[in-house]
Amino acid sequence: MLGTYAIYQGKDFTDFTMEMDVFAADNDGMGIVWGFTGQDKHHRIIMINDKWPSPALDKVGGPFMKLQQRVGPEEPWYKIIEVVKDSYKPYAEGKHLHWTFSVINGEAKFKREDGLSISANVGRTTGKIGIQLYAQQADFDNIVITPSTVAVNAKGKLATAWSSIKSSR
Repeated sequence: MLGTYAIYQGKDFTDFTMEMDVFAADNDGMGIVWGFTGQDKHHRIIMINDKWPSPALDKVGGPFMKLQQRVGPEEPWYKIIEVVKDSYKPYAEGKHLHWTFSVINGEAKFKREDGLSISANVGRTTGKIGIQLYAQQADFDNIVITPSTVAVNAKGKLATAWSSIKSSR
């Protein structure tokens, strides 16, 4: 289940937030890819409303929402990091949707407009980001990617060391 990728080539991202509007025409696979350094190395969130694939290589057939890591060019292709199966609510077909996705300090968090979400610690990854489709007809609009600035731990840095020296006098 590889599908089609649309990858933003302008910049590599490590920590970021991405929002977008989505219009899904049917019930097949769609999601977000990040940490993309090639077809064989990336992470993804994918949702499928129908019961496909049957049987699934990873033993979790649709409908579902999965957070996965690409493991190589051969089957099973992806390793499941997290899955929403029993509490999965199908995304609305033929209606406008809104997705929010962030990766901050290796913690990936995805949330749909209906409140369904998935998250997991995937470790820090750097690479391109984009969208992924599998047998899906969908429109994506108003895509906004905001790089995050991660706070630096000031302990032991010049400013805090100088402050300690001055306060001891």
